[in-house]
Amino acid sequence: MPSTSYFAIDPCGVTHTRTSATRLYTHTVVALPSAQNAILSAKSPGMRAHHKRNFSYYADKVRGTSRWLQRNSWESEEKHNARVLAESEAAEAELDGCDTADQYADMLIAATLARIADATRAGHFEAYQNMGWCGRADLAAKLAAKTQGQAYYVAASVRVLDAQVRA
Repeated sequence: MPSTSYFAIDPCGVTHTRTSATRLYTHTVVALPSAQNAILSAKSPGMRAHHKRNFSYYADKVRGTSRWLQRNSWESEEKHNARVLAESEAAEAELDGCDTADQYADMLIAATLARIADATRAGHFEAYQNMGWCGRADLAAKLAAKTQGQAYYVAASVRVLDAQVRA
């Protein structure tokens, strides 16, 4: 069976494509990612707590007190020492001079906010993301409703587009 190429054009004029030899598509769903949600997520108390837990994980490796540095039964003494050294050095590099969990969390949050700012400048949050292709209008509506409920996407930006066959 020959492949069929489908396409749909989003509100920004970008063409989304899909090829299939076995399925028929009638619609696709697109949505804009939410910069506001990305920023709120990066600054959230839950994310800060996550970073602080990770600080303890890395700090324990640097101090040599991590349970993950114990010698495995299959490791020779040489292999174990080499692994402990490598993991301790990697943990120290990860901490990047941070002495406290708060400093580490602040560093990672600032880095995430910088990446979000870079993505904003690059137009990431103005480019529709394709959520999936559907073979029926009711399935596309269901996918659109699911996408509208996801905080990562701007609910008002979700669109169901008609799929067209490329000649």
